[in-house]
Amino acid sequence: MEQEWIRNCVEDDSAAITVLGELIESPTLSTQLASVAEIAPHLSTVLKKVESQNILSCEVWMLLQSTLTLLEGHNIDCTKLRGYMASKHPSHEFWRLVQDLDPKIGNPSHFELTIPRELSRFSRVPVPPLDVCFYKALLESRPRIDNVVTFWQNQAVNMPVLSSLTLNALTVPPSSSDVERSFSALKRILTPSRNCLTEENLGIHLRLVFNSRCELSEIDCFDDL
Repeated sequence: MEQEWIRNCVEDDSAAITVLGELIESPTLSTQLASVAEIAPHLSTVLKKVESQNILSCEVWMLLQSTLTLLEGHNIDCTKLRGYMASKHPSHEFWRLVQDLDPKIGNPSHFELTIPRELSRFSRVPVPPLDVCFYKALLESRPRIDNVVTFWQNQAVNMPVLSSLTLNALTVPPSSSDVERSFSALKRILTPSRNCLTEENLGIHLRLVFNSRCELSEIDCFDDL
């Protein structure tokens, strides 16, 4: 179809049409377009997942790894992504280690009697060795887990400190999209006609917006607060 359109084009003697015709006939372009068609849906899914409010931090590394594998399989230069995953990103160790806090994929050999520093900073008190040993034993038994967050909430009795640490670590946002959403919500809440809100009431409005997951267009429903 593209070749027929090129042949029927009125300005078939123009340089642009000539070049376009050569590109369409090129087998290299066809291969590249096929690669794009295969890669684009995956990248779109990953971006939506990373920017969503439902993603857990233990899922981020696997998403990046699957993306890297896909791109390298299509001979696409991944030097920058590979570099960030190796050492360049300041939080690369956290995203790699936090996977072990997911009982479905955690590696018991990564736990001794202490928690890595990149994870221990999410607790105000040191994690007791008893908590670590209990979790390591759970990992070795490979329990069936449907929901990671629910699992750790239920383990607050058996591993109180590690449970609190994990729930904090799992909710670290992998992107700045939440921050950008908060600025957008703030702009819709604090308007010229509603500019006398106290800091406390403004905070209440923002928490209602994010915790109810309502759309920015629905913010007006909080006018009477």
